[in-house]
Amino acid sequence: MIEYSPKTREEYIAKCLFYNGNDDFDSYEHRVRTIAMRERWWVDAHYDTNILNSLRNSLKEYKKLGLGHFQSQDGVPITLKTMYWLSWYKEVEGMGTAEDFKEAYQNIIRKYYISKCRYYNGENDLEDNPDPDSMFISYERGWVEDCVRHNKVVKEDVIHDWLEEGDAEWLQTFSPNDGVPVSLKALLYNRYMHWCGGYNPIEIEREHFREWWNEKYLKIKQIQ
Repeated sequence: MIEYSPKTREEYIAKCLFYNGNDDFDSYEHRVRTIAMRERWWVDAHYDTNILNSLRNSLKEYKKLGLGHFQSQDGVPITLKTMYWLSWYKEVEGMGTAEDFKEAYQNIIRKYYISKCRYYNGENDLEDNPDPDSMFISYERGWVEDCVRHNKVVKEDVIHDWLEEGDAEWLQTFSPNDGVPVSLKALLYNRYMHWCGGYNPIEIEREHFREWWNEKYLKIKQIQ
């Protein structure tokens, strides 16, 4: 049996890392386009008997490799991991090991977090990059690697425990519609307060951070 059985197509889509229900795959960033297409195949599998049987057979092979409990707590359904494995196995023409797949899977997770960044694209070379936004590239890269390294639940946005409790609560509602994960906001807020804050009452510091956030990070032009 397929272990994960939500009731609606929307629930399956919500489990995907890149596919969001939009079938115009040219609109996806090129590094994740193929993955998004394969995730749609996984969604469709639950509504097509032939595809479902194929996925079930692949799941058996996946488990035989000892991958049945691999990253079992990261929130990604085992059948979706199986789909990732099946696609990867075809790409390497059956020459890869289970350990090789684990590394490939981590790269998929890394791409997911990179897709949430505004400046870091996974390839930026900071040493040779005169980009004035290199600071943001560096911090975003650190955030990505931290998320991957600590094996957090994918898609679960957890604020770091090094923030003051009041700051953590405030950040949960700060700039809620900009698409930036709260945990990344927390990192940037921490760095801002380290380098630029600490001189005023917290309400004023937060307002200064809001101005910095809009002007420097989001690049929103202020209306004079």
